[in-house]
Amino acid sequence: MTLTIKNKYVIFKLGEEYYGLPVNNVLFIERIGRITRIPNSPKYILG
Repeated sequence: MTLTIKNKYVIFKLGEEYYGLPVNNVLFIERIGRITRIPNSPKYILG
């Protein structure tokens, strides 16, 4: 028995949901860097 992989996906989590995109549609992946707080901004704005 031979296993053939036809499709590859990039899987990521956003909030509590998981999503997947075909790897051919992804140009690059960036990690989140250090976030700097903005003075006097609402709490829901991270930086």
